[in-house]
Amino acid sequence: MWNRCQHSFVALFVLALAPASAFANVAITEVMYDVPGADTGREWIEIQNTGSTAVTVSGWKLFEGGVNHKILAVKNSTLAPGAYGVIADTPEKFSADWPGFSGTLFESSFSLKNTGESLVVRDASSTDIASITYDPGLGAGGDGNTLNLIAGAWVLRQASPGASPSEAAIASQEKPAKSPATKTGVSGVSKVDGANDPALGSRGAVTISGGAAGRSAEAATVSFFSNHSIFPYALGLCAVIGIGIAAAIRPRKQAKGEYTIIEEKS
Repeated sequence: MWNRCQHSFVALFVLALAPASAFANVAITEVMYDVPGADTGREWIEIQNTGSTAVTVSGWKLFEGGVNHKILAVKNSTLAPGAYGVIADTPEKFSADWPGFSGTLFESSFSLKNTGESLVVRDASSTDIASITYDPGLGAGGDGNTLNLIAGAWVLRQASPGASPSEAAIASQEKPAKSPATKTGVSGVSKVDGANDPALGSRGAVTISGGAAGRSAEAATVSFFSNHSIFPYALGLCAVIGIGIAAAIRPRKQAKGEYTIIEEKS
């Protein structure tokens, strides 16, 4: 008789512990606390069943901001082993932001602080199942990233509701660089196409690319001499000057030789 009582007591004890053991395998795995643009109704929290048995999230609560918010299933309240679920502030807005999401979706009323706070998931008996405290110092401040639980540590990753985060996927937090204005003259880019300039003919193009006035002038000079040889022009110029000087001197000598000085005797 005593042995039967012992076995019955042990069986009841194991059954009593089984739900708690299953519930303890649910973890908060991702937090979108600062959505790019307007936050209202678009924040969400991801949970995962890390255990080996299905878990029914029925009558659970999200403790946030000092209040227990009810967690309501949108379609299905059960999380299969390894499955992800998302607790959204407004399911309609979440579905609009993430049309490809096919996981289990829950609804709750909350507003996550951009300055950081503690979150607790509690079961129907108000027993704490999972809890975190997120720190905005890690990032994810309105840049498309979220805080993800990876190997027991919270890290910055690109938002991936309902899926495992990629180790390398981090949304760019840099603002797109503005394209530099294109100008002609000193600080911009100026191109003179020889095919369109009769004065240059087919001698090529002169390209001046950005910088200060001094650098532009230097670039123009280097570019010009690299595409045009000055020596033929200088040689031709010297020849023309030499011929001109010779032509001007020779008539004067000839004129001087035409006159004969005769001295008259008195």
